[in-house]
Amino acid sequence: MLLAALLTVPVPAAATLPPLVGQSIHFEIPGQNLIPSVAAFRASCDVNTSGEPLGLLDNETVRTTISAAPGACSMVLILFGIEVGIPTITTTPIGRSSYYIPGLSLGTLGLGDVSLDLQSSLNSTSHVADPAVASIDAEAVEWSSWGAHRLVAQGAHGHGDGVSSTLTTTFTYSLALGLTIWIAGIQAYQTGLADFGEYTGTPSLVTPLSVDLLPHRLTLGAARDVTYQGATLNWTGTIDSDMDHLDLWIEGGGTNASYRITDRVTSAMTVPLKADTDYRAGIVAEDHSGQAVSSPAISFHTLAAPPTPTATNPAPSPTYTEEQANLIVMGTFAFIAVLAALVAYGFGRTRGRV
Repeated sequence: MLLAALLTVPVPAAATLPPLVGQSIHFEIPGQNLIPSVAAFRASCDVNTSGEPLGLLDNETVRTTISAAPGACSMVLILFGIEVGIPTITTTPIGRSSYYIPGLSLGTLGLGDVSLDLQSSLNSTSHVADPAVASIDAEAVEWSSWGAHRLVAQGAHGHGDGVSSTLTTTFTYSLALGLTIWIAGIQAYQTGLADFGEYTGTPSLVTPLSVDLLPHRLTLGAARDVTYQGATLNWTGTIDSDMDHLDLWIEGGGTNASYRITDRVTSAMTVPLKADTDYRAGIVAEDHSGQAVSSPAISFHTLAAPPTPTATNPAPSPTYTEEQANLIVMGTFAFIAVLAALVAYGFGRTRGRV
């Protein structure tokens, strides 16, 4: 039952990782004389490399890896103008090794043998195409064996949208070769390691690199239209293209409030507040990566509420000018006179009927 329950539990999908960038690097080593008019050597070798795309946040430091593996390799020894492939070397070697060339003794009726002492090394140098975007620590790497090496990348610090560049890794291959010729089992000739020099592989390994900079810092202006019930807050500044939302925060009077704004056009908001209260406010810009930058805070004080009429504090009586008062008195007397006339008229009609 427990196993069945575990099998029915949904498993979250794994995060999608960016695909690795692979690149085959080719090294062409032209013919080199080992023994003039007797022996020469040439090689054509590949190295399979890969790297990962980098996406950094502002001023973020991350580790990344580049890897290298042996590719196809052909090394040819040229003896007296005759090319003799070295069948024991089919992939690009690193380090020091010795090779015996089989079959050569058959061509010399068992009288001659040749052995090679090979010393090879692989190095790489990484750099960011635009140094203003990011930097790389330990740019040079010596590959003592095949595998992977770590690099440390640090993103630039700044404000604005994301910036992009590339991480370029250039590989070099060096080769030194020694040759020993045996005649009838006796060492007839030997050369020490002849350094053929260092060769730059083509092309380079190029991986994309981007840095998401911080949002621009907005400026919250002085509160306006301040009343005892609220105030209008407005802001100015650059809204970046990767802006996710703004947060307008207000604190004071024992309460904190935050208003999320997703409209890129909105630049002001009227908020309800308490009367006669000190407030602080600011606005935070946040991008899609969750990086947030807050504006400097502003302070303001709301107006006091107007007094409310009570029994001990009655509403003030209306005041009139002298002319208005005379008109009111005359109007009152006229109203009383009209009312008295109507009463008398009514009383007379009543008595006349009686």
